[in-house]
Amino acid sequence: MRAFLYSVLLVISTFGSLIGQDLDQLQRQQEQRLSSARQKLSSLRQKNTTAILPLQKELRELRSEEREWRKRFEDHQAVRDSLSLSLDDLKKERDSSREEFQYLENILLREFFAEHRSSLPVHSPRNEELRLLDLKIESGTLSKRDIVPNQLSALLNIARDLRSSYGGEWSNGKALGPDGDWHEGQVLDLGPEAFFKADEPSSTGRLTEGLDHRSHIDERVPSNLVAKWMEKSSGSLPIDVSGGQALKAMEYQTTFFEHVKKGGMWVIPIIFFATISALIAIFKMLVLYTVKMPPVQVGYQMALLLKKGDQKGALALASAQPSSCRKMFSRAVESGQGDPDFTEEIMTEAILEKQPSWERFHGLIAVTAAVAPLLGLLGTVTGIIKTFQMMEVFGAGDPRPLIGGISEALITTELGLILAIPALLLHAMLSRRAQSLLSRMERCAMATVNGLLGDHSSSSDD
Repeated sequence: MRAFLYSVLLVISTFGSLIGQDLDQLQRQQEQRLSSARQKLSSLRQKNTTAILPLQKELRELRSEEREWRKRFEDHQAVRDSLSLSLDDLKKERDSSREEFQYLENILLREFFAEHRSSLPVHSPRNEELRLLDLKIESGTLSKRDIVPNQLSALLNIARDLRSSYGGEWSNGKALGPDGDWHEGQVLDLGPEAFFKADEPSSTGRLTEGLDHRSHIDERVPSNLVAKWMEKSSGSLPIDVSGGQALKAMEYQTTFFEHVKKGGMWVIPIIFFATISALIAIFKMLVLYTVKMPPVQVGYQMALLLKKGDQKGALALASAQPSSCRKMFSRAVESGQGDPDFTEEIMTEAILEKQPSWERFHGLIAVTAAVAPLLGLLGTVTGIIKTFQMMEVFGAGDPRPLIGGISEALITTELGLILAIPALLLHAMLSRRAQSLLSRMERCAMATVNGLLGDHSSSSDD
């Protein structure tokens, strides 16, 4: 058995030595392979490095070229956007200029010519020229290309006329006199005004345009002033610097009664309420502001006389007081019998009896103040309705009738407010006066009661 074990151990040791030799050999082989692989890797890296450098250089050049092309693209895109915006702006500017040109051509110049015509003397050839130009434009005789040149030509002529006429310009002309006959003579142009001098002194005066669009001698202007000035070139001349607008305004001036009459039927109840309110206010002011009140210490003196048993003296003192408190004091002396509570009730009853007479008709004034604006508004609404009904029949081509109708309709509102505001003030003033008188009576009554109770705190008058 022992020999068997020795043999087994010998075999194992033999195989172990053989295995150890094989492992060492394998390790050396692997190290050789690893060294060979490293050498190949190093050579490959060198080759890659040699190949990558030109590629990286080429990549950098391509990227630089890309940035340059991208910048060019952005510049071209910005130029394209700016050109697009400039084109839109030019279109807008063109449309705006076209609108301004049309406004200048169709509105401003024509309005200027119309205003200038109204300020020109009727004998002026420029008046006829502007009238014919307006007729040609309205009828379509002139083409669109010819309208502006003709308007500019007329504008230049007007400028030349203004330079010469404002310094005074003489010319030959004729005008219709007050007798209805034509008179020839000299015309003096002074800006918007023109004066005529004929051989006959009666045919001398200021020129105006009549309904027949002819020159008429104004009879309202003294002819002697015009004749004197035109002969001596000195003195005073009646010149209307407003171009006739002042005379038109004077024609529309009305008196107060004419102004009220334009308000229509609703003016009648407003004036009725105004009259009633004014009469009541005057009457109440005469009543309330003429009331005399006794001093407060009279009540205390009368109480002292009652406490002493001197009823006759107290009654004489009560009878000597103003009528506003005489009845209250007399009742207190006759019926109070010195009892403070009973005296207070009697005097309070007298105050309550006096209150309605002092506050009478105040409510009517307050009602008038409230109703007057409503009546005015009703008249305004009615007038506006009538104005719109007239527009339905005659149209709205001329706004002057509409404006005139609305202004007349507003007259009732104006009158209603003119009535309401003073009525409110008078009502407040009269109510305050009545309350003040009642408060004074109450203080006199309290002084009497306090005197009967023996309180001296109310004996002084304030």
